[in-house]
Amino acid sequence: MNSSRLFQGAAVAASLALATYITVVYVLEGEKDSKTVTASSGNVASHNVTRDILSYAPADTIYFFGGLEPASLSDMIKIIEPQWGYIQPADLKKSLDQQLPNNKNMPPAVKMLTGLFIEYVTAFKDLETVQGTLGLDDELDAVLYSVGTNPVMRIKLADTNIFNAFIKRVEEMQQVTPVQESQGELSFKTYRFSAPGSNHQNATDAKLVISVNNNYALITLLTSLEDQAARDLILGVKKPANSLADTTLLTDLTSKHNFHPAYLGYISHEEIVKGLTTPEDNEFGRMLGALLNTVSAQKVPDQANGGAEQTSVAQNKPVTKNPLAPIQTTACRTGLLTIMQTWPRTVFGYTELDLKKKPIKMAARMVVENTDAVFMQQLQQLRGFIPAHVRKIDSRPALGFGFGFNIDELTPVVSQMFTEFTQKDYQCQFLAEMKQGLTGSNPVLALGMMTGMAAGVHGISATVLDIDASMNLEQKGTAPDIHSLDAIITISAKEPQRLLLMAANFQQGMPPIQLPDDGTPIDFPIPLPTSELGSVKLALKGNHIVAYIGDKAEQLAQTMANDPLAATGMFALNMDLGKYMKLVNNFVQAADNTDGKISEQDKAMLEEMAKANVQFVESFDITPQGIVLDVTMTMH
Repeated sequence: MNSSRLFQGAAVAASLALATYITVVYVLEGEKDSKTVTASSGNVASHNVTRDILSYAPADTIYFFGGLEPASLSDMIKIIEPQWGYIQPADLKKSLDQQLPNNKNMPPAVKMLTGLFIEYVTAFKDLETVQGTLGLDDELDAVLYSVGTNPVMRIKLADTNIFNAFIKRVEEMQQVTPVQESQGELSFKTYRFSAPGSNHQNATDAKLVISVNNNYALITLLTSLEDQAARDLILGVKKPANSLADTTLLTDLTSKHNFHPAYLGYISHEEIVKGLTTPEDNEFGRMLGALLNTVSAQKVPDQANGGAEQTSVAQNKPVTKNPLAPIQTTACRTGLLTIMQTWPRTVFGYTELDLKKKPIKMAARMVVENTDAVFMQQLQQLRGFIPAHVRKIDSRPALGFGFGFNIDELTPVVSQMFTEFTQKDYQCQFLAEMKQGLTGSNPVLALGMMTGMAAGVHGISATVLDIDASMNLEQKGTAPDIHSLDAIITISAKEPQRLLLMAANFQQGMPPIQLPDDGTPIDFPIPLPTSELGSVKLALKGNHIVAYIGDKAEQLAQTMANDPLAATGMFALNMDLGKYMKLVNNFVQAADNTDGKISEQDKAMLEEMAKANVQFVESFDITPQGIVLDVTMTMH
């Protein structure tokens, strides 16, 4: 990969990082009062009407990242500090600062976004540095939302002169010259996304916009497609007639999901589908329609020239086709909007924070909301068993994962959902064709045949509690040198002995394995790299078949006998970041000895991550409120 593509990729990544700034840092990286907090309905009721920054966000925004109150800047720095420690040895700033200005083909806007990201990462060391660099107050009052299709980031400033100097410094470092523009009395800087020296002006070309006005910094995009009213809203010249400050949505989401009021966000499925099916009903639909019309108008078959494509903008040709027309019929609008009322939005935020003492504890949740209680009750029947040592963060394995799935319920649940969908009379062609395709394939029969072989299974898990290994890659086919291993694998089922009989049938010549009902383990003849590791044990513990090696794993296996076959989830991942990255670092160091392709900066970063004392658990589950992804983290 040449340097041009490498740093263009880095610039795109930086652009995405800035666009998700509020998500990663503000929504998921802060805490208001430096104590254990959970959101409740009793302390957020008045936030909607008192926070001025929310009055700039339209109620029909398709996404929002922020909160009902500002976040403590010092506490954000406290949480970001470990991540900063990981990337500091890589000297990201020095590397990109040296390369980006030399790439003359990179669009000014991309270079500017990349420079902003680099300087932001560099500044977030301590409170004094970040305030002296960005001009922020003790609390970060910032939100990210959309006006139609355009993202808008708005940040409250304590010192506008400091922020303006920050922007000027980035321009000089990245060798970017802005264009001064205005909208009414508001002046702002713009940076083109088209390549330098390009004379071609595309109607859909976008410009990065940065402005400072009324003690707010604004970072957004503009194209030639917005009308005057939309630009006024994007730039904050005018506030929307109906804003988030005029609704109770953020308060309702905070109370419903027990989020802390300073840290939440959402993506509105309803507003997105409304814009796709009924463009005139929201700003997203109107701006998307203008974009599609422009794109369609640029290339229209010229019948007089044998169908060759011509530029209709230049020749004033009419737009011939709306790609969204099939779903913009009355029937499809009604059908799709009805579905989206059942799946209204995806929401996320903090559910627990404890920054006052060590270890720091954080818990965040993302919920794909569903309002159909009967449907969610059906889906919950699919939940299976995941052992506690995978789900609980205090077990601290190097790496563990578990899948919980009630195989016996899969065919009945899918069959019921299939029947309900195919029995409906859809007037929307899109939904009718989907129904016809499902009816013709009838997947329920094939599903029943496949799940029959695994009848009774409720879950499977694998956990490496501890491992001490070194890699030897100098000779191809050489196995890792494992000095010690502590690990356990579990299979949970209604009739676990039946699974062993089935396994013997699939392996020709393999006799059935008989496990004592009292849980006594037997030696499992699996070849290991060295005899010093001992032998793998296989045992029946209640409804669980366990294969394990090591003292810690043996203790876990003993406790499994008392675990009932309960529905505890659908997926969980448990990782000790330091232990895991130590193994990765060993692999990287071994690989470097063979081909020397690992940079010193990357190796330094991996070494820092291997020192991390961080444990996190990710889990996926189905709840009455919707489909849920939880992340719990402790930082020692």
